[in-house]
Amino acid sequence: MQVHRDLSHLPPFRRAVLTIGSFDGVHAGHQHILARLREAADDLGGECVVVTFEPHPRLVLQPDAQDLHLLTDIEEKTDLLARYGVDHLVVAPFTESFSKQPPETYVADFLVRRFQPELLVIGYDHRFGQGRRGDIALLQALAPQYGYAVEEIPRQTVDDIAVSSTKIRQALETGDLSAANHLLGHPYTLRGTVVKGDQ
Repeated sequence: MQVHRDLSHLPPFRRAVLTIGSFDGVHAGHQHILARLREAADDLGGECVVVTFEPHPRLVLQPDAQDLHLLTDIEEKTDLLARYGVDHLVVAPFTESFSKQPPETYVADFLVRRFQPELLVIGYDHRFGQGRRGDIALLQALAPQYGYAVEEIPRQTVDDIAVSSTKIRQALETGDLSAANHLLGHPYTLRGTVVKGDQ
């Protein structure tokens, strides 16, 4: 998997099949999107491209919020995404000015100009642009103009429980590691630096 952090030096993607999201935890719902992304890219003879944001959008839009405890940092997320057949990971900087773009500008100047997607594979709750006004309906409305197709992934469930990063965080906060692992689709891990103690 190639990782790109400089939007001004992106390669030309081959028939890009693209998805966009925070992908915190790369949980079972995310994995379903990634599997569909890989399948569609193979069918088209293209490349699957994941766009994520750093820092997490909520850290920029709600800097005083105390309730967001991310499941993965960008390095952990990168390692997890590499397991699922992603060809390119683009880590885009998320800023306040970026968030204030009209959604139509986001589609034209960010998605189309930088990625030239052949297919967008989007989760059911994907929102973008100023005031989170952009949604699947807008992407579909603009598709004929820009020449891409759109596919929506419906809400995924694991044993009839809707999967979300929030529910996984709640399970971890209550000490229910088995439920968290079940929703994640992989074991929850912590990363840190080992230091010499007092012996």
